[in-house]
Amino acid sequence: MTKTPSTPPRIVYAANRRIGAECLRMLVDAGITPVALMIPNGPEAEATDDMRKLLPTVPVFLGKDGVKEAIQKLPALAPQYLLSVHFPLILPPEILAVPSAGTLNLHPAFLPWNRGWHTPSWAILDGTPYGATLHWIDSGVDTGPIALQRQIEIQPTET
Repeated sequence: MTKTPSTPPRIVYAANRRIGAECLRMLVDAGITPVALMIPNGPEAEATDDMRKLLPTVPVFLGKDGVKEAIQKLPALAPQYLLSVHFPLILPPEILAVPSAGTLNLHPAFLPWNRGWHTPSWAILDGTPYGATLHWIDSGVDTGPIALQRQIEIQPTET
């Protein structure tokens, strides 16, 4: 990761699963502490306790009700960015409008192939390219402009 600017960006972090917790740890280690955390609840929630431990003092918006609450409370936090990492909920336009610089999503696919869920499986089944893409979120699902991406070769033995 590159050197943190003297004034770290104000980020709302929306994430799930181990990858979300690891990316958050990397941000915190780089001196970037998000101003709020959005995490799922229920059976799809994974590694959310780890994320809460990394950010014990920031507001937490939990699940679908948390998204509704965030619509009301995020503007007061004045975030520059919202970063989504494997967040399982579609963010409504009212949330996307809050960050002054925009909303980025880390998607586990080599876009434009395999938008949505289960991307490694679809890449294997369909023989499409696989990788990771950081893209700006727009009104579609995984359709926004690409900021950065890397293709990863799927080995013939992977299933």
